[in-house]
Amino acid sequence: DWYATFSRLAGVDPADARAAAAGLPPVDGVDQGALLLGGAAPGTGLRSEIHLSARALLSGRWKFIAGGMTAVEMGHDPHAPLGDRWVPFSDYLPGYDIPPEVLRNLTDCHKGCLYDIFADPFEANEVAMEQPEVLARLKARLAELNKQVFLPDRGVADPAGCTRWNGFYGPWIDMSSEPQPPARPRAEHAIVV
Repeated sequence: DWYATFSRLAGVDPADARAAAAGLPPVDGVDQGALLLGGAAPGTGLRSEIHLSARALLSGRWKFIAGGMTAVEMGHDPHAPLGDRWVPFSDYLPGYDIPPEVLRNLTDCHKGCLYDIFADPFEANEVAMEQPEVLARLKARLAELNKQVFLPDRGVADPAGCTRWNGFYGPWIDMSSEPQPPARPRAEHAIVV
């Protein structure tokens, strides 16, 4: 919502006519300026749902997950926007490291997973069986939202994008094969405190 909010604050229309003419979906954003400027109480934003991806939707207290990530993100099947049935890492560990057992705690979401994120913020209890009407409603809403999803063919994953810069993602196409050392600060740019 930042784009729509800052566009309105600047007095600029956030619509992109050129993108629309090219057949691209409209900008997904809601002006939250009243919240940002103190004209609205916290928690009273204008958005009641967040379309997280082609496979996930937040709506009020509910989070719906329709499938795993591997098919789309890893390029296995670009025509299956719901991914495969397994959601990896569906638990929480401290830090950002990849755990030793990368396939731990897989959750099967091929029929859809539903979580009450207000009562269960860590998504430990899947409640689709207990809430079939909510599951059906969110599944239908996600299908409707996905009609506007822009999922072009992005080709196959290229490990060079993450290996060239010592583990950080960066440019790699049409560049020399030697990794570039980080720039060292020069004395004339130093600030003495």
